[in-house]
Amino acid sequence: MDDAPRKKRLQKNTMLNLKAGALITSDEFVETVEKMQADSAAKKAALKAADAATKAASKAAGKVTASAAEKAARKAEKAAEKVAEKTAKAAEKAATQAAKAVEKAAAKLAARDAKLSRIQKRKTVDDIPPPKRARKETCKA
Repeated sequence: MDDAPRKKRLQKNTMLNLKAGALITSDEFVETVEKMQADSAAKKAALKAADAATKAASKAAGKVTASAAEKAARKAEKAAEKVAEKTAKAAEKAATQAAKAVEKAAAKLAARDAKLSRIQKRKTVDDIPPPKRARKETCKA
């Protein structure tokens, strides 16, 4: 007998929840998505830092000395700083990649517009020849 099929995970919806009548540009959309990703990364970093602090505190609970607790707190603080730096670097990298993508898309649009304008300059109304008229065949009886 086969195992029961498992549910597939759905991809996370990154579309923006817009209020009625709100208009945004593509740059604003990219910035908002990046901000949401950076916020989620910051939350994850905070959770990791809290976990590290609780682990350090539980280890320090075994050792009653105050110096051990201070040492554990410093380790937790350093771990939180490292995670925050990593998330900041990742957010900066994502922002630069998004900026490059926007520039590339703008360059493509500019090239397309330039090509269309060259084509339109070549094909003016005066240059197009009039259509040839079909000969009328008469029935000879």
